Amino acid sequence: MKKKKKGQKTTKKFTSVISVLIDQPNTPLNYKQIGSKIPHISYKEVNQTLEKLVMEGQIKSPSVGKFMFEKKDFNEIEGTLDFNSKGDAYLVADNLENDIKIKYGNTLDAFDGDLVKVKLSYIEGKTKPRAFVTTVVNRNREYIVGTLSSNRNTHFVIPDNNKIHTDFYIPKEYLKNAKNGDKVKIKFRDWPARTKNPYARIVEVFGKAGNNSAEMHAIVAEFGFDTQFDDAIEKAANQLPKTIHKDEVSKREDYRSISTFTIDPADAKDFDDA
Repeated sequence: MKKKKKGQKTTKKFTSVISVLIDQPNTPLNYKQIGSKIPHISYKEVNQTLEKLVMEGQIKSPSVGKFMFEKKDFNEIEGTLDFNSKGDAYLVADNLENDIKIKYGNTLDAFDGDLVKVKLSYIEGKTKPRAFVTTVVNRNREYIVGTLSSNRNTHFVIPDNNKIHTDFYIPKEYLKNAKNGDKVKIKFRDWPARTKNPYARIVEVFGKAGNNSAEMHAIVAEFGFDTQFDDAIEKAANQLPKTIHKDEVSKREDYRSISTFTIDPADAKDFDDA
């Protein structure tokens, strides 16, 4: 798997803890009360996360051992997430004059382009609100392209898109015979609450990463185009003649008898650099 960015392992912890506090704004809670609502995180981790959030100023600690999210002109807005390569996101919405930045770790389990609901909290003395994704309304993409990384019985797909900041866990039964290092197309399945990575299944195997054909098909799939044609199209293509009819040749300038050199590779689809 690719090397995780600093803080990436704590992303879901931060988001899970903040979400509990947001649901009960201005209500002081201790770490056990908060931890009981997020069983996939230990009480120790919850307490450590709370301390970090207090240090960052994202939550308050009104008394020893108590934590809360302070509600100030609190409201919710719906929009589309636009991630950058660092992991931060911007909320884009028609009713916003300026996009709202959402810090890395506050994006829940949303991906780039997803339609989400975001809660905003305005802090006294600051013009920009704090923003937290609370709900993924609609996924922007169903399929993702990446490279399979297998280690014994553990399999992950590393996305090609640098705006997607997590690897996808592939259960063995959904490998579709793909091998380590293969370029593949996956379908997002779920992101269970107790897991660090989303689950997906492989739907298409393009071949080894780096192979010209595999990379070409991967690029096509990344932009949402089908890499396979239906039977009717394949049948029509197979009926095309393999040679050029003499009537067609007579309509063109014929330079086939002239020695010609090109820098295009042998597997090029056209020769335009002769």
